[in-house]
Amino acid sequence: MDAHHYITCTPRFDKSKFQSEPLLDFNAGYVLRAADVLPKQGSAHPWKVYQNYVRDLVSLKMESVADEFLEYK
Repeated sequence: MDAHHYITCTPRFDKSKFQSEPLLDFNAGYVLRAADVLPKQGSAHPWKVYQNYVRDLVSLKMESVADEFLEYK
C-alpha cells in the first residue's frame, strides 16, 4: 500500500456472487443461541474461512491481494 500511496483497503462483498453462512461450523447449543450476533462468512473464497493452516498459508503467501473484492484508496 505504501508503494502505491494507498491509505485504506476496503473489502467489498458481492451479494450476487456469494451467500452468507455461519462462521462456526458446529451445532453446539451456545453457538446456535448466539448465531444472530456471531460473525458470518461467505460461501466461497475469498470470504470463506476454511480453518486449514496449509490452505491459509498458501493463500496468504501466493495469492495476489489485488482483486475485484478489495478497493484501495
